[in-house]
Amino acid sequence: MRSPVRIAFTLDVHERSMVEIQVLWQRQVMAGVTPPPVKTSDEDVIAFVASTQGAIGCIAAETPLPGTVRTLTLLDWGVGHRG
Repeated sequence: MRSPVRIAFTLDVHERSMVEIQVLWQRQVMAGVTPPPVKTSDEDVIAFVASTQGAIGCIAAETPLPGTVRTLTLLDWGVGHRG
């Protein structure tokens, strides 16, 4: 099962389905590119972001954050937004 947050992010930001993104990364891996890590829970995402400089991740809005992790809000720039 895929996270609803990840599915929404993928559709909204990448304007592609999860399957399309998986195919894209399979091609990238074959070309020698390392894909970003995939975490299985909001807590795992938070732990990774907290311990990895420059990392970002998608979690449910209601998930509490430690003081060491900041929130970024994506704005609708009007380009391809399905909102």
